[in-house]
Amino acid sequence: MKLFNDINARFVIGLNKKPDMGHYTVSVSFKNEKQHVTELLSLFCIMIGVKATGSVDYSLYFPDSVLNEVKDFLNPWKKKKKIIIDAYAGTPERNFSQQQLLDLIHLVNKGKEIKLIILDHRNELLVPLPSGVVKNPFCTLHHVMALIKESDIVITPDTSIVHISAAWKKPLIAVYKNLPNNNMWAPGYENASHLIVHDDKTSDADNIPERIFNEIVRRNLLDRHEMKIQSPVSVTELKEPVSKYGYHVPERSIASSDQLCC
Repeated sequence: MKLFNDINARFVIGLNKKPDMGHYTVSVSFKNEKQHVTELLSLFCIMIGVKATGSVDYSLYFPDSVLNEVKDFLNPWKKKKKIIIDAYAGTPERNFSQQQLLDLIHLVNKGKEIKLIILDHRNELLVPLPSGVVKNPFCTLHHVMALIKESDIVITPDTSIVHISAAWKKPLIAVYKNLPNNNMWAPGYENASHLIVHDDKTSDADNIPERIFNEIVRRNLLDRHEMKIQSPVSVTELKEPVSKYGYHVPERSIASSDQLCC
C-alpha cells in the first residue's frame, strides 16, 4: 500500500487478489504452483490490451560504460572460466551460511583455469577468501548484470540473480527452498539446474556445497572429465563453527539481505 501511495499509481494489477481489496484496479487469476512468471507477464499484457506474441525471454539493459568497466575488471582472467557465486537471497532463511560458502569455494576452486567472483552486496562476508577468489568490487545492479553476462557459470539461492542469468541463458545452479511457487519463479530454461532444499533454512540443509559441486560435475560445466562426485558430509559437520576445510567461520554465520546491489 505504501508503494502505491508513494508512486500515486492510477492503474494497479494484482495477482489472485480478492474482490474486496479495492486498491487493485484488476486482479489476474494465476496458478502460480504450475505456471512460470513469463506466462504471468503475458497475462498482464493481455489485461492492459497489448497482444503478447513471439518470445517472452527476458531483455535487460545496462549502459555500455558499465559493460566496459566490467570487461576491464575481468580482463586479467579472460582465458579462465569465471564463476559467479552469490550466497545471499532476499530473505535470510534462503541464504547460504558462510561455512557453506567457504566449503563450496574449496570444492570448486581447483585449477588455474578457474576464477571465482563472490557477490556480497552488503559486505557481510566475515571470513577471508582463499587465494584466487575475489569479491565483486562494484556497487550497482547494472554491474551485477554485466558480470553475469560475462560469466561462465552462476550459482545462487536468489531469484533475482536467477532471472538475470536467464536473460543470457547462463549455465546456472539455483538453490531454492521447497515452496508452492517454485515453478513460478524457477529459472525456466534448459541450461539451468534447480536444486530444492527441504529444511526451514538453507543454511541448515545437508550437503549443500556437495550437492552443488556434484551438479557441476554431472553437467561437466568445468570441462574436466577427471573430476569426481563428492561424498556427502553430515549435517553436524556443516554446522560446526570451524569448517572441515580448515577455514575459521565466525559464530555469526548467516548473512541477510533484502535488495541486490553489489
